[in-house]
Amino acid sequence: MKRLLFALCLCVGLQTSAWSQFYVDGINVQELDIEYLGVNVHGQSLLSKYTRVIIDYGQNPAFKKQDFMGPNRREIQFHSEMDVLNFLYKLGWELDHVYQADLDDGPTNFILRRKKE
Repeated sequence: MKRLLFALCLCVGLQTSAWSQFYVDGINVQELDIEYLGVNVHGQSLLSKYTRVIIDYGQNPAFKKQDFMGPNRREIQFHSEMDVLNFLYKLGWELDHVYQADLDDGPTNFILRRKKE
């Protein structure tokens, strides 16, 4: 019985560990020693059903297209601002504040903070 319980706990722990992987251009953001994350969200373009997202963890993102991957290095694409925020919330990030540099039609900028454990 103890072995079964241990195996179950190990599987749950490994699954949780795998879920917490989030890669931006090949870098696992979850393993970085950072407290804040900048998320720059542009609306959907006319030619795509996905929202353009730029994540800044201090790497100088240069506002180019970024590749996002989750567990098992599968590509992630976001459909909306809420899709991005909900995804990052599940990974342990919470909204700190929001601002918009250009009030007319500019991207929305979210600053997220790693949740305290």
